[in-house]
Amino acid sequence: TCCGDGRTGCPKFYACASDGRCLATPKRPPDSLLHVLPRYTLCPLSPASLYITHRFPMRVYRNKTRNTVILPYYSSHGSITVPNDSHDSIQIALVVVHGGARNADDYYCPLLAARQLQQSYAAESVLVLAPRFLTMQDNGLGDASTLRFGGTGHGKWRYGAGAKGYKHFTSFDAIDRFVEALTRFPNLKRIIVVGHSVGAQFVQR
Repeated sequence: TCCGDGRTGCPKFYACASDGRCLATPKRPPDSLLHVLPRYTLCPLSPASLYITHRFPMRVYRNKTRNTVILPYYSSHGSITVPNDSHDSIQIALVVVHGGARNADDYYCPLLAARQLQQSYAAESVLVLAPRFLTMQDNGLGDASTLRFGGTGHGKWRYGAGAKGYKHFTSFDAIDRFVEALTRFPNLKRIIVVGHSVGAQFVQR
């Protein structure tokens, strides 16, 4: 439910209250224990910008032949491999790993909102990144060079399995290289890797 301010929203079966909270409606499922919830901050990006993903290239070997594979990701500061003026301001890098639905955009948006709400650092000094691990089920996404992982359901990427066609190159290898690339930013102080649901399992492992 989108609230009248155009910036916040409430979950299904909840209504936007005048005091800035979400109140349960009579249609709320009976097993829910929460009658009052905080509002969600809606994505600060235009829908069109969520169709733009960046490409993180990685060199891997298959049958002694060197190939380049791509890990797609969202970024608040453009490409992390092509230097630009905004990179000098980065002090904190926040990497979020999506859940089993592989919906990296749904995790990227709230962390952009959190970046604005936190008061420890200037918002522009916080780099938000959301890599996306694709499976063979993600038809129409990426191209022939995009890194993909096997398995049904959530996919084998979640526990560090090898990529399709590159069994010795795992999802853990991919995130290691992705995080390592951040160390080239000259004023970076801290890297934080977080995840939710399947992504949290991935981060913990």
